[in-house]
Amino acid sequence: MPYGEIELFDTEEFERLLERSELVTAFRYWRSISGDRPLPTYEDLDPLDIIPILPLVNLVDVVPQTQGGYRFRHRLVGTELVDRFRTEHTGQWFEDLYDAEHLERQLPSYIRAVERRKPTVGDIELSENGKKIMAYRRLILPLAGPDGAVNCLLLVFAFQSEEDRFRPLNEGLPLHRQGQGSRRG
Repeated sequence: MPYGEIELFDTEEFERLLERSELVTAFRYWRSISGDRPLPTYEDLDPLDIIPILPLVNLVDVVPQTQGGYRFRHRLVGTELVDRFRTEHTGQWFEDLYDAEHLERQLPSYIRAVERRKPTVGDIELSENGKKIMAYRRLILPLAGPDGAVNCLLLVFAFQSEEDRFRPLNEGLPLHRQGQGSRRG
């Protein structure tokens, strides 16, 4: 369940919020392949450039629907994600995998990244039978298609341990920034 999310508002501040090297690496790579364009494309990605973080990567296809809204499909799920979540979702549609409650909690972050065309970072805590089983920080980086619309999302995960906890995303942000793009779930 998301318990905090921040949208890119200032590159330096946003990078500081990422906190973990795997997220900073992904964000810097995404910016470097953007060049002078607002967004990089899926074709700009080269897995050889991100080998150290590839196990933590999830590529998600974004398919606009004629009646409005989007469908999301896991294009690629990194090996560490498969191990941690104990399941392989590559090639599967979100609505075929997740229940309505999960979709209601998670999809707003994906839709926000698609529609605002900006990176977001959020903290997610998963529970089972009332007990926390996993916490992670998730970076969502939009990728544009040939028409300029977002057609893919590059997600990178950083997992929290009891010994190495994340600082709250809004810690140290100016008050006027905390409300922008932040969400409590």
